[in-house]
Amino acid sequence: MKNPYKSYKMKLTTLSPVFIGSGESILNLSNEEDFKNKVIKNDPQRLNSWFDYFLNFSEYKKNHDKRIPKEAKIPSLSGFLRFIGENSFNPNRAKTDFILSSGDAYIPGSCIKGAIRTALLSQYILDNNVSLKDAEDKMKEQTRGLQISDSNLIDYSDDNFSDYDIIPQKIIDNKQQGYSRKFKQQYECLKANNSVYFSITIDSNICKYSISDILGILENHYSKVYQESKNGLKHTDAKVSKENNLLPNINIGGQTGFNTKVVLRALVKDCEYNYIHKKKEILSKQFFRHNHDRCETAPRYLKVVNINYDRYKPEYLSLGWCNISVEKEIDVSDITD
Repeated sequence: MKNPYKSYKMKLTTLSPVFIGSGESILNLSNEEDFKNKVIKNDPQRLNSWFDYFLNFSEYKKNHDKRIPKEAKIPSLSGFLRFIGENSFNPNRAKTDFILSSGDAYIPGSCIKGAIRTALLSQYILDNNVSLKDAEDKMKEQTRGLQISDSNLIDYSDDNFSDYDIIPQKIIDNKQQGYSRKFKQQYECLKANNSVYFSITIDSNICKYSISDILGILENHYSKVYQESKNGLKHTDAKVSKENNLLPNINIGGQTGFNTKVVLRALVKDCEYNYIHKKKEILSKQFFRHNHDRCETAPRYLKVVNINYDRYKPEYLSLGWCNISVEKEIDVSDITD
C-alpha cells in the first residue's frame, strides 16, 4: 500500500526582522500554582465564581451584565478577573519578548502554517470564485493534512536578537480618521539573515497540495503582498526587506497585520488599482466589530523597524519577511496509520 505521507526538511531565512511573541499574559501569573494562589486564593467562593463565570457566560452576556464587556465573545481568564473586580492584575499585558522554550527561542509551526494557509486561501478564491467563508471551510479541511513542526531552537543571544523600535510609517494620506497619533513600541526581534529549520509533512489522503504546489502559491501570493508594501513605502525612507539573493515568499509573525489581510485582494481581483478601498468595505462587513473606520481607507500605516546601526543613518525595514525552501525530502517509510 502506497504511503500517503511526504515529509520535507525546510529552511527558513529571515530577510527582515521577525517578531513572534507568546501572546497576552496575566501580570504576575505564570503557572498553575500562581493561578491557585493569586486568583482562586484557596477561597471556595472564588472557585464557585470561576465556575459560574465560565458556565453562565452566555447568559450573562445575553442579559447585558455590565461585568461582561460588549466586545467579549468567549469567557477567558482575563475576562474573569474583570468579572470579579480583581484589580491587582493587568489582564491584557502583551508580551514584547520573543517566544522562548527552555531558555531558547523558536518559530512555532502554527505561525508558519497560518501564513501558508493565508496564501492557499487567496489562491483558492481566485481559482474557484467562491466566498471567503466557503474558501475558509475548504482550507480547514485541506490543512488538516498539513503538519508543520516548530523550528529548531535558536540561540537566544545578542548575535541573533535585538530590541527594535517599531514605528508606524504612514502610506495613505487621504483619510482624516484613524491612527493619527504617533507611537513607538519596542519589541524583541529575530534579526535578518538568520536561518532556521523545520519540517512539513503532507498527508496526500487529505491535502491535495504537493510541496511544489505550496511553494508556488506562496511565491504568487506573497510577491503581491511584497509589491504592495514596496509601493506603499516608495515615497518614504523605509524598505520592505534587506537586499538578498533570496526572494521573500512568506511573511510571518506579529506586527504584520497590514500584510495578513491582503488575502482579500482575491475577492476584488477586477479592481487591481483601487482594490485597497474595496478591501476595506469587505473587511468592515466581515469583521464588523472592528468597524474599520466606517469603510474609509485604512490601514494608513505599515509598521517598520528602526535598525539603528548608525544614529546618523538609520535603516527602516518592514517586518516578518522570510524565504522558505526545501532542503531535502525526509524518508517517512516508517510512518503508518
